[in-house]
Amino acid sequence: MKIINLATLFMLLLLIPSISIFQVTAQMDEGINWEHPAFDRTNTGFSPQTQITKDNIQDLELQWTFQVPGYWGSGAGIPGEVILVEGHAGHDHSAHGQGGFNFEIPHVPTGVQTVPLVVNGIVYIASEFNVLFALNAETSEQIWRFAAPIGSFDDKDWWARVYAQHSIDYFDDKVWMQASDCTIYGLEPMTGEVLVTIPDTCKDIPGNTGIYWGSFAPIEYNNLIITRPTGGGGFTGERGFISAYDKDSGELVWRWLTIPPTGNEENWAADLVSKGNLDNYPWDWGKCEKVEHAEHGEEDEGHGEHGDDHNAELLAIMAEIEANVHEFEEQAPRLPLNMGMVDEILNIVSEIEAHVGDVTHEIEHPHGGDLIEMMHVVEEHVHELEEMLGPISGTEELLAILANIESGIAEFEEHEAEEHGEHGKHGEEHGEHGKHGEGHGGHGDGAEINYLTAEELRLLAMVTGITVNIHDFEEKATELGVANDETTEIIHEIEERLDDVTRDIQSNFFAKERLDELMHEVEEHIHELEESVSDEGLLAILANIESGIEEFEAFELAGPEDARTRELLAIMTVVDEHVHELEEKLAELGLESDEITEILHVIEENVGDVKHQVEHPHGADLLGLMHEVEEHLHELEEIVSDEEVHVIIEELEQGVHEFEERFAVDDGGHGGHGEEGDHDGSLLGIIAEIEHGIGEYQEVLSGLGLGGGHYHEIMEIIHVIEEHIHEMEGEIEAGHHDHLMEILHEIEEHVHELEESISNDELHAIIGEIEHAIHEFEEHEADEHAGHGEEDEGHDDHAGHGHDDHAEGLHDCNWIGGGSVWTLIALDEDTGDIFFTTNAPTPDVPGDMRPGPNLFTSSVISLNANTGEMNWYYQIVTHDVYYHESRWTTILAEIESGDSTQKAVIVGAKTNLVHVLDATTGKPIYESIRVGPPAVNTMNADMGNDANMELSQGDLIREQVCPGFQGGIDAAPAFAHNTIYVVTQTFCTSFIAESGAPYKDGEADIFHHVAGPIYFDSFHVGNSSLYAIDASNGRVKWVYEMENRNQYGAVTTSGGIVFVPDRMGMIHAVDEETGELLRIFTTGGLGGAGVSIGSNARGEATLFIVSGGAGEFGQRTTGVLQAWTLPEDHVTETSSSETTPDALALVSLGIAVLAIGFSVYVTRKNRSN
Repeated sequence: MKIINLATLFMLLLLIPSISIFQVTAQMDEGINWEHPAFDRTNTGFSPQTQITKDNIQDLELQWTFQVPGYWGSGAGIPGEVILVEGHAGHDHSAHGQGGFNFEIPHVPTGVQTVPLVVNGIVYIASEFNVLFALNAETSEQIWRFAAPIGSFDDKDWWARVYAQHSIDYFDDKVWMQASDCTIYGLEPMTGEVLVTIPDTCKDIPGNTGIYWGSFAPIEYNNLIITRPTGGGGFTGERGFISAYDKDSGELVWRWLTIPPTGNEENWAADLVSKGNLDNYPWDWGKCEKVEHAEHGEEDEGHGEHGDDHNAELLAIMAEIEANVHEFEEQAPRLPLNMGMVDEILNIVSEIEAHVGDVTHEIEHPHGGDLIEMMHVVEEHVHELEEMLGPISGTEELLAILANIESGIAEFEEHEAEEHGEHGKHGEEHGEHGKHGEGHGGHGDGAEINYLTAEELRLLAMVTGITVNIHDFEEKATELGVANDETTEIIHEIEERLDDVTRDIQSNFFAKERLDELMHEVEEHIHELEESVSDEGLLAILANIESGIEEFEAFELAGPEDARTRELLAIMTVVDEHVHELEEKLAELGLESDEITEILHVIEENVGDVKHQVEHPHGADLLGLMHEVEEHLHELEEIVSDEEVHVIIEELEQGVHEFEERFAVDDGGHGGHGEEGDHDGSLLGIIAEIEHGIGEYQEVLSGLGLGGGHYHEIMEIIHVIEEHIHEMEGEIEAGHHDHLMEILHEIEEHVHELEESISNDELHAIIGEIEHAIHEFEEHEADEHAGHGEEDEGHDDHAGHGHDDHAEGLHDCNWIGGGSVWTLIALDEDTGDIFFTTNAPTPDVPGDMRPGPNLFTSSVISLNANTGEMNWYYQIVTHDVYYHESRWTTILAEIESGDSTQKAVIVGAKTNLVHVLDATTGKPIYESIRVGPPAVNTMNADMGNDANMELSQGDLIREQVCPGFQGGIDAAPAFAHNTIYVVTQTFCTSFIAESGAPYKDGEADIFHHVAGPIYFDSFHVGNSSLYAIDASNGRVKWVYEMENRNQYGAVTTSGGIVFVPDRMGMIHAVDEETGELLRIFTTGGLGGAGVSIGSNARGEATLFIVSGGAGEFGQRTTGVLQAWTLPEDHVTETSSSETTPDALALVSLGIAVLAIGFSVYVTRKNRSN
């Protein structure tokens, strides 16, 4: 028995290694998943897989390409819809959302910016349009897709209406995303069924907040779902925060806010300051005492004595003069003049700017100054410039700008003289200057800031791409020694035309046909260059330029995005058609006297002016112009007796009335006349709005399919309301106002009856609009009877950009914003701590308005995941005015130094600094590591208490700032084998100033980040560099240079390879140890996300690459996903250490067989005995 037991025991012991090895081998055959955006929950970006390596990367073949479907309505899915592809298990969980998308912001497609997740043979990606796709990793066959229901903006005034997706995640056996409207979804991985929904995580943020959106998936810890909004990097005035929700109930557990709720707090976060690298700074973010309304009332009253309308006209003219002066200032340095003369010219321009500012200040805050005399000083300086530039060739454009300035001065003096009773004096002296906005220089209003639409930004992006290519051509031609005077002159002509195109687009005052003509001139010059060179590289650059020009010329501008503008233009188009019809009919009848021809000419001019002013507002009196049209139509009626002509005139008059009513409704009754007729027109417009609302109510009601007595009762109420509306219209047209309010109150009571009669959200929304119009009518009528002195005060709330809005908005700290969390969150599962970075403060608002460090913006933060309590912070840019924060990812890593290991938090910032911090204390392990080219005009990076706490962007106007706001480290780093891999890009920017920009509920004087050669001469854009840094000491191991920029595309590493995308859609595969290039994968779109490696269902490793969107030179796709695999017959070369497990398995198996045989032999022998 002892022998049997010993033999059996020996057999089992020998089998154990074989069983273990078989298990390990089976697990390896199952492959590796990529479950999180940066592979693991600590965001290292490193996968330990060994199938795809630097030894076989050249053998990878393109297995398949998946083209992400286009915009909604073209295959991307209906909001709220889950489509399960036929042949796969599961059910259709369609919610069908709102039935369509309703986005208000046009958008340039950015493709796919989510790193592909690979789990159990399925690959998951999400497009910017909030559509999540599940694909078979081996074949690209779509298994399901889910379109988040974000098509409606109802009750979401906190949503920025931006749509994007930057990460998805996999945990708790679900695929997770946070839709752009801040709703979190947890989906069943095989079917796409929505298992978890946590809505509106950006709603009801306490304090003075802006608007938000979401784009990063949440993380999970201890049954908590932890999330954050993306925000606009402060541009939308949001207040950054991070929140935790109970996964089961969806209830908010904690929320940690990154910046103060409203400012004006002496000890903001004083209890937390000691947890980081700053000392307490009293009144951080500034004091914000409110300005009393009484003071504004007195000031407004003072303005009223001199005429608010008059001052508004003067300010509009001054704004336009100022815009022309700035344009002159931009153009002057480009002249081929010696520096001394340029300096003299710019000194005079500075004098002009100072005097223009004095005049504007005197208008806004009168102190008895002689405005005309002050403008004479400006005029004298303009004459100085004309005398200097007149004899110099090539200055025609500058002289034209000076002429525009003189026209503005003359118009100013004429307006001021008329106000003081000197009518015509200056008009006779200087001539007519722009009765209806003519002669304003053709470069935008100047009275308002021009905000470019997405279409205009797309055009600018195309022009920038062409400009960069021209610069590349010039540099390469110089290197090859083929540049000469002729090519230099042609390039100069091209650059001038491109500058013209850029200025026209930025002015928001252009016709696409004019731009195409300019681009056609560029194309002709390109053909000249093609004939002058033979080098293939140069010809390739010129071919790229021609492609860009073709794309530019083929790009069609859509109609105005503003619904009101579209509606007014549609009305005016019909009016215009009737004018031509009238002209043709009069010609057909032979009624073409000089008098009739002159009247028609004036009508055509006025109609054209109105159409132009609707598209490009310049402060003209549109109702006045339309009244003139109406008067001329009455003249024609009296002159011509033909009935057909009268029919056309009646149609024209109806169009004019329709325009006046629609315009009056949206203009809030401020048509500019102040006469009784204008007031009545405003009232009729509001009544038309009420009538329209009632009609809309009926349509929705009929679609509900109601019947019976209840439906008839509702319709009876509607009929009574309609009768009262017609009664009011008749009273107004007859000039009777005595009973209007009485009738209106009856309408209001019946509207309340409708509200109570049926419970339906859509009907209640319509009722809300009707009630709003009723209140607007009441205010208009009350203001009219209160007198003109109180009218302005009564309409203050509707002014939108009035003085009170400006003062009240800014003086209660409304500029405070920023600090949103635009990064992957790292989790320490051992301690329950989370780590993340925060964005900069609002980057447009002057920094000196928010003195102090501005905690906790541009910082690295550690919180307790269970409670939301702060562990520590480290502010990487104190009082950030550059938008130099760290974003995209925060890494938690184990770094080795000698024989010890230490947990560290690793972040890279736009400052080009890499910070390695102790994960427990937040203190730097060693001095921050600088990468990239030297900094230019930047400070406050990693300065702590020594930073300039009152720095303003105003100190950097038109100064080159490097790195710029999208330069430096603006992509996720990676960590593997005690090495940090980080990519930095060269991109310089500057600042320009704008005044009176709408911001939150007021106005602000702001600074815009700008880039490009049109803003400063030394413009850098293009290259980037990948650094490998030894994590034990912070020293650089190697640098790999890339020709193009990298932005957003994460660095990842696996198999001895470092992968880094660039903005040309090329994925660079670099040797992890040496920094040598191994291979480049070309995708054809923007490289906006990192790669991932995961296994298909057969356990074969696959490299997944996403791209698409607006690349550096204008590539525009909705995104593609590529899968690269090793060929089926590929034999992986392995080291001896890798073969050992298989050999050991065979040896162990052989010994086990022998042991079994020996055991059987012993057993039988014992039995025979």
